[in-house]
Amino acid sequence: MKVNGIEFDDPRPTVHKWDYKEVKEGKTTYKELWVDSYIRSKESVEYEAHLITLSNRGSVLFDDKPVKDENEKNLIKEIFKDIIVI
Repeated sequence: MKVNGIEFDDPRPTVHKWDYKEVKEGKTTYKELWVDSYIRSKESVEYEAHLITLSNRGSVLFDDKPVKDENEKNLIKEIFKDIIVI
């Protein structure tokens, strides 16, 4: 999967509870999920974690930056809709 030019592994269907969090700020609730990314080169594999965020008001963030592409927004919304937290 790719968002904002960064490829990451599809976390669905199940994610661990330590990778998922819901934060309430006033009337806004944010769902946050850490996703994994692996960058492979000839000599090594580099691991990165990225934060995707969805608010109950419809804002979508990737690493705390707004996602502008509508297809990428819909992808993140689908991820949150499909995940099961274990």
